[in-house]
Amino acid sequence: NKHVVGLQECSLYSKMASKERKHSRGNNKEKKIVRSLTKALDLSEIGIKKIPKDISLFLNVKEIDLKKNNITKLSASIYQVETLEILDVSYNMIKVMENGISNLKNLMILNLNYNQLNGFPDDIGELEGIRKLYLNNNNVDELPPGMFRMKTLQ
Repeated sequence: NKHVVGLQECSLYSKMASKERKHSRGNNKEKKIVRSLTKALDLSEIGIKKIPKDISLFLNVKEIDLKKNNITKLSASIYQVETLEILDVSYNMIKVMENGISNLKNLMILNLNYNQLNGFPDDIGELEGIRKLYLNNNNVDELPPGMFRMKTLQ
């Protein structure tokens, strides 16, 4: 297997044949190289119901696209990706966001459009660098008081 040098984006497709998947697994050293070089992770439209726990292993990822899946909960595993700048979880079925989103100090864009959110975690107001927050088409009646502390929101 060849080492992946200069990888900027990693896309995973659900229609990938199982035979191809077996050959693309690679060894642990190669997996670590891919995880450390990946800047964008595209997991959109693959039918997943949960955010993969291993997503936090992508050490330098800046953008994660999880749109158009069947995700029901924004879990804390995504909050461990401290380098994350853009998170798109639009067009899912997210009802719950776990606390801990304030760990995403570099997050600038958060797209939560077209979900089933009823509210937000208490610490959402602590997203210091957030510039764009998309909340259209959810079940939210009121914004948490902490949101008004988001000075960089455009």
